[in-house]
Amino acid sequence: MKLTATTVRAAELPAGKSDFIFWDDEIPGFGLRLREGGSRSFIFQYKHGAKHRRMNLGIASPDTVGEARKNAAKLHARVRLGEDPAGDKAEAQRQAAETFKFYVDQYLDALRQRYRPRSFTEIQRHLTKHAKLLHQVQLTKVTRRDVAAVIVAVTNVAGGPTANRVRSSVSAFFT
Repeated sequence: MKLTATTVRAAELPAGKSDFIFWDDEIPGFGLRLREGGSRSFIFQYKHGAKHRRMNLGIASPDTVGEARKNAAKLHARVRLGEDPAGDKAEAQRQAAETFKFYVDQYLDALRQRYRPRSFTEIQRHLTKHAKLLHQVQLTKVTRRDVAAVIVAVTNVAGGPTANRVRSSVSAFFT
């Protein structure tokens, strides 16, 4: 059965079932999932290697069928090329959570035992106070230009020697 606005509107959960998927005949893996509580959603299911993956494409309504079909067709094309759309999405979410601040905290915890208290305090100040412009940036997206902007800002506020020490601390962090 082709999933259209009419079929989505008319689809009902079969008797005795709490969860059922109506599959589309034209796009492999594209389906309409109905649940006992009344929720309806579009899904896309595929196999990548030995793993079966299922992605939610959004709430199902007759108005959103066209957009869901386009998304499912794009996803199917990516799968045929050997890509893993669900894996890519999970990886992007993981990378978004990996900010400069997240790793600075871990780095400082590891350094605490290796340095004397005053030296550690200075490094901590360099990375948490002076390099604050980098805190919300994803670690993989920090560029030399971003680090240079931090060094220029520190030079303007605290002077050249402090900027040099901040540069050294940031360089050691990335090393």
